[in-house]
Amino acid sequence: MDGKITAILNQEGFVAARGCAFKGENVWVLRTRWGIPTVKINGMEPNALARRELLDSGRSG
Repeated sequence: MDGKITAILNQEGFVAARGCAFKGENVWVLRTRWGIPTVKINGMEPNALARRELLDSGRSG
């Protein structure tokens, strides 16, 4: 989902803090810092990819 958000931000002309195009990592960092959860693609359960990203990054929820 971050990739889709990234594409829309870039398509609409938004730029990241340093004036370059958004990347998926930018959206993930912003969501994480602001406490915005990922879209639930399977109801109320955590998304498998989001869980894997948290484990891979060494962060705990």
